[in-house]
Amino acid sequence: MSVDRKHVASETEASDKARHRKSQASSVHALDHHAILQRYFQLDVETLADAIALARVERVTLDAFLLARGLIGETELYRGLAEALGAHFINHPFRLTSGYPFEVLLSSGVARFEDGQGGTSVIAAPRGVFFEDLLMRIFTGEKAPPIILTTPSNFRRSLLTQFGKTQANHDVRRLGQSMPEFSAADLNRGSFVGLMVIVPILFLLGLVMSAEFWTAGLYVFSSLFAAPSLLFKAAVTRVRPAAAPDRLLEDSKLPLYTILLPLHREAEIVPRLLDHMLKIDYPRSKLQIIFLIEEHDQATREAIKSSSQFSHFETVICPEGQPKTKPRALAIGQFYARGDYIVVFDAEDLPEPQQLRRAATVFAHASPRLGCVQASLAIYNRKDSWLTRMFSFEYAVLFDVVLPGMARFSMPIPLGGTSNHLRRSALCAVQGWDPWNVTEDADLGLRLSRFGYETHYLPSTTYEEAPNEFLVWFQQRTRWFKGWMQTSIIHLGRAKRLGIRQSIWARLTIALIATTSFVTSLYHPLLIILATACVDFINHDLSGQLFRENGVWMMLILLIAHIVISFMMLLRAAHLRSYRLKGSDFLLQLPYSLLKTAAAWFALFELMVAPSHWRKTPHGRAKNFEMQDASTKA
Repeated sequence: MSVDRKHVASETEASDKARHRKSQASSVHALDHHAILQRYFQLDVETLADAIALARVERVTLDAFLLARGLIGETELYRGLAEALGAHFINHPFRLTSGYPFEVLLSSGVARFEDGQGGTSVIAAPRGVFFEDLLMRIFTGEKAPPIILTTPSNFRRSLLTQFGKTQANHDVRRLGQSMPEFSAADLNRGSFVGLMVIVPILFLLGLVMSAEFWTAGLYVFSSLFAAPSLLFKAAVTRVRPAAAPDRLLEDSKLPLYTILLPLHREAEIVPRLLDHMLKIDYPRSKLQIIFLIEEHDQATREAIKSSSQFSHFETVICPEGQPKTKPRALAIGQFYARGDYIVVFDAEDLPEPQQLRRAATVFAHASPRLGCVQASLAIYNRKDSWLTRMFSFEYAVLFDVVLPGMARFSMPIPLGGTSNHLRRSALCAVQGWDPWNVTEDADLGLRLSRFGYETHYLPSTTYEEAPNEFLVWFQQRTRWFKGWMQTSIIHLGRAKRLGIRQSIWARLTIALIATTSFVTSLYHPLLIILATACVDFINHDLSGQLFRENGVWMMLILLIAHIVISFMMLLRAAHLRSYRLKGSDFLLQLPYSLLKTAAAWFALFELMVAPSHWRKTPHGRAKNFEMQDASTKA
């Protein structure tokens, strides 16, 4: 898409002028022109006086306050502004002239469009300071620029209709074009899959062919995998997570925040989702909530439109295209976000009401190198089945024990799928989400670290729904393992760009995480064989010679230590979440691990045949709800 810089400068002149006149425009709050506003916006004097005063307290512009509080509809507000200025107003789709960059049009809200009479006119959807600058002209009598007004929603909708597909394709390719070594679009997967398959074959052959091979294998496994993983678990288990901020930011000091909500076939839980989003304790005038909906998902679109709360949200339709993944929707939605900070939630998420305010407080007191804060995730339907119970323990260990410990050691953190609060400038610096990686969260967290950004733990919880059916669980776990394999190929081998000073530390952490995630799951049966073989050595080696020579003692100690520390982590996580442990919970860890092994091997197969295939997890099937906060016990 070509860029005519002269035309762009001309079209955005009014917006640029508004920015330079910010101090003058803000004085609208002090002017006593309620009667004029009442005439054109059909609001009573008392309501207007309160709105102007409260907007000043929150440090937001009048348009943002009026719309956020639902005091006036968007159409009525902009029609009234146009009438007061003596400008023409339209609220139907229009066609923009070609040759303009999408991002400039979107951010400025000003463009040229075809007026239907063979000519072109300037159309504007003013926000913020631009809006108040036009409002000032009503009071001062200054002539308004020759523009046609429309609503921001209509402007964005027309922009999407005309340029949406082209821009979406550009967004999807952004990371691959700027930093191809970090994109999972075209991975060489053969060597990785071959290595994962050959390792167990060599191990089993070594057991029956050569005692020397057995000895060497024990030492290699112990030094490269078991010992580092054990030290890692022991270290993070002993760390106490950071405490919650003592005082949260006041409304006037809070930044503009954007919530991205990618939805796909979620019509059933839309009412609950909308209701919970409106319960978030954050000024409505500083909160932008964007639904990212697939073009063909008409049911979800209609469910949102039919809600009486529809006006509080923005909707971005993601055009059809490849790959059909959640990170593709996020990559598209990123450039519609206006907030200084961006957080991702899933359709079934129930974040604690003050989570955004807590995150904003942490960012306000942190270095600009803080790129992300990750909140804790917990399961609200843990009583649905034994699978959801095991899932809840797994999440508790990861988000309440492991990740807080990693944050305290300033280690690179693989982000959770939701509730990662991102500094927008940091997100743009690393080129956002990778649409081709099916664990885009973990990949983004490691990429942030590779480029020198820190990730902290946020003591706040988002409650999620765990799959309560085996097939759904298996599909979700397969996607996770496959994504971790993609991420490991990129960050351990493919990416030659090392980022800033933390690159070596990042690689060590990735190796440890991989060891305790998909590698452990892939070879879990081999660990059982290894433990059995160690016990067999002890039983048949009465003299103790083989026991000493083959280093079985070291491997056996490591295996026992792993079991003990894993149980300690489980006990600590259960205490933090007030989960009551049963004897069966310990016994069920083995079959649960074997199910993960099956999912890991299926993921390895799928990595070869369908690396970016996204297995959608259905939501809204929970039977029980239970919520317990871990932050107060941390």
